[in-house]
Amino acid sequence: FEHTQCIDPNKMELIEKIRSFRDGLNESKDDVGCCLVTLMSHGEKGFIKMEDGEKVSLEDIFEMFNNKNCPALQEKPKIFIIQACRGEKRDSGVETDDEPMESDDVAEKRRLPTFSDYFIIYPTQADHVALRHPRTGSVMIEAMSAVFKQYGNKWHIADFFTKVNNRVVHTEFHLHEEPIKVSLVMESTLTRFVY
Repeated sequence: FEHTQCIDPNKMELIEKIRSFRDGLNESKDDVGCCLVTLMSHGEKGFIKMEDGEKVSLEDIFEMFNNKNCPALQEKPKIFIIQACRGEKRDSGVETDDEPMESDDVAEKRRLPTFSDYFIIYPTQADHVALRHPRTGSVMIEAMSAVFKQYGNKWHIADFFTKVNNRVVHTEFHLHEEPIKVSLVMESTLTRFVY
């Protein structure tokens, strides 16, 4: 992977940085294998928030990389890791006694859906807060780091994030002395395995 970074941007800086990244993929002379975009910020349903309080639509960001706007990534994995709240709801969890399309017709030109080959990770369910420990940081990112050290180059991305989710789900966390639980959400339209 080539690495591009954007720290504490305003709305226009973020959009321009992402657009520039996307344009670089489209202009690349080399074959692009996939792209991975990580966004870490405050957020709410469908948006991430900038430091100045402005909001950026996640759908607008995802759309920049669709098969129409980013032909370099047609039939290539587009992985988005979103570390941001998705709302204000909180899940206190529950107590338990348990232990821990094909076609026969061949056309000269193939068509693809406008959106395909996305893999999007959210740190929590829609309309819920994400968890961040005051000392160690994001619960999801911490779990990703730990799982990656052990299994990062061995598992399919869905299996990898299933293991990350298992760690997150079993993390004990309290907010204002009340128990709070989260579960990662994976949205996938991948058409190939990604390791």
